[in-house]
Amino acid sequence: MITMKKVLFMIGVASVLLISCSQNKQGNRMRGDDAREYSVITVAPRSVTIHQDFPATMEGQRVIEIRPMINGYLQDIYVNEGDQVKKGQLLFRINMLSRQRQKSTVQMLMLIPQLLKLKRSGLLSIRE
Repeated sequence: MITMKKVLFMIGVASVLLISCSQNKQGNRMRGDDAREYSVITVAPRSVTIHQDFPATMEGQRVIEIRPMINGYLQDIYVNEGDQVKKGQLLFRINMLSRQRQKSTVQMLMLIPQLLKLKRSGLLSIRE
């Protein structure tokens, strides 16, 4: 059922539309004597280079990951990213000091089982 408020609202909207459409729009129309003159240029055809940027990432056809067998800090790097390398070519040098420490640590760890064996046999006594 249509209420009185809806009827009044529809009448109000219809009257606003009729009033706005029936106004004289002489102010918006241009008369012939109001026309302005503008300068005109002639454009000549010529070759132009257009640059466009596209976001992208490039990757080689074969990507090989290189991981060291030992830990350490790189002292020298002999190749740049993307360079072609040959088998046996030096890529980088690892800091020898950390490598020597690591080698000493591994040697000490390898001695532990032998020391424990000597202790069990009674040939070695350890003071605490």
